[in-house]
Amino acid sequence: MTDVLKKYRDLCSKNSWAEDKDQLAAISALNNLEQDLSVNKSFFARFKKKVSKGGSVYLYGGVGRGKTFVMDLFFQNTSVAEKKRYHFHEFMIHIHNRLHEKRQNKTDQGTGALLKSIGEEIAAETRLLCFDEMFVDDVADAMLLGRLFTVFFEAGMVIVFTSNIRPDDLYLNGLQRERFLPFITLLKDRGHVIHFDGHQDYRAGRLREHKRYTYPLSEELHIEMMDLFEEFADGKVPVRTDIEVKGRNLSFPRTVNGVLLTGFDAVCGIPLGAEDYLSLCDHFSTFIIQNLPQMDDLQRNEVKRFITLVDTLYEKKKLVFFTAEQPIEYLYTGKHYKQEFERIQSRILEMQSPAYP
Repeated sequence: MTDVLKKYRDLCSKNSWAEDKDQLAAISALNNLEQDLSVNKSFFARFKKKVSKGGSVYLYGGVGRGKTFVMDLFFQNTSVAEKKRYHFHEFMIHIHNRLHEKRQNKTDQGTGALLKSIGEEIAAETRLLCFDEMFVDDVADAMLLGRLFTVFFEAGMVIVFTSNIRPDDLYLNGLQRERFLPFITLLKDRGHVIHFDGHQDYRAGRLREHKRYTYPLSEELHIEMMDLFEEFADGKVPVRTDIEVKGRNLSFPRTVNGVLLTGFDAVCGIPLGAEDYLSLCDHFSTFIIQNLPQMDDLQRNEVKRFITLVDTLYEKKKLVFFTAEQPIEYLYTGKHYKQEFERIQSRILEMQSPAYP
């Protein structure tokens, strides 16, 4: 068994970090999970009857507080071999794909039975699931979660979440939200909820000025990005890259050496989603994304896509250069995605650091 709390304290000592009370509370809860997972071999048999409060941990709070750091520390150091970690968007794509495959087999089973089957298949090979950035705004996802996670908990799986949103505010004002509420109840009943309520943003404190997000838009800035692209090309001629995602073709005319030069409209102005952005990450290591406009709630679709895009690029540790109309703190002036966009601002700041990726 690995003592995750000791690992955390060793890191703090080595890097001269002050121990954070919220991180300590989360580490202690996760360390208890590690003890159960490693020592008590009947842990999962017990869970089939009744899941204790320690069966999951939900970490939520403001951006840059160390939620993902704490979860990843636990995930990397746990002695449990049967473990998986997903960005939540990525996981839901995986679930929808499995549902699609089962339906293609011309089964006469309903969605509930298919979800039960998928949940049991996942539980048979997974003891620990970790989810980064729990965020639900899609009605199709919302309708699946309660049934799916009921299966996970009944099978005795241990689940860790990070989120910027407290459980009671998940899918707030969403369509048919009353059908989502049982999932919130399940999450709170079966899990240990920890609020990161400190005011220290550890990302911002680490950063130094680095020009990967530049503004305002100008001809000079456009020329600068063209020069950067030529530098990446290293004498090679740019080519068009076509990417097929579930029968749809995404075409990008300027790519070279694993670098994509594109504009905001090409990646956020058309109906793309997490699966498309994951496919882009499979093809490119570096992104130059130009002409980010100032957005408000009249562009909700574009804002939502931009949030998903940045989350995906960050999760996959891609090198990204943005040009924008406004400073990052003024890029979004609406209210609907205020919490989510605060996370995006923090992640874009971190993506400017010389230490990233």
